Amino acid sequence: MLDGLITMENSSKCELVKEKQLSNGMRLSFFDESKIMAGDRLLVRLCCRALLPLRDDAFAVLAQDDPGLLQYLRKKSNGTLTFTTVRERVFVDEREQPEIFAELLESLESNTLDYLASPRFPEKLLVSRFEEFAREYQVKKELDMLVEEEEDDGPADFSDCFRD
Repeated sequence: MLDGLITMENSSKCELVKEKQLSNGMRLSFFDESKIMAGDRLLVRLCCRALLPLRDDAFAVLAQDDPGLLQYLRKKSNGTLTFTTVRERVFVDEREQPEIFAELLESLESNTLDYLASPRFPEKLLVSRFEEFAREYQVKKELDMLVEEEEDDGPADFSDCFRD
């Protein structure tokens, strides 16, 4: 029953259990991230990730005044926003793991799915992440940390490394 878990040597597994497309454009992915804690006791962990694909102009209305902020937002979001929620139980007997995991999944779907499927949720997520990214941008701007990091190819030649 737990052969796959036992060979993991306490590392978490991340197994896709279920996917669901919501009418508001978000895609939900449910992952089993359970792992062995001690002996025959497990951490039963269910992770739900909601991905919201963004159009190119998603942040444009919010960041009209600062083109640098708009560029930063596009780079940080990389075309999607993610919302993650986790349910877990600790020190579960390995024989109870399937039942406990099924309970966590049913509970998450019945209590959280309506909230995530709401037509207003993507808009709220966008505004929330915009505020987070804007604060981060402002701090980096004030600390002069917004300079694009260029890849350093090293010195053009190594003659300076070998002096006679």
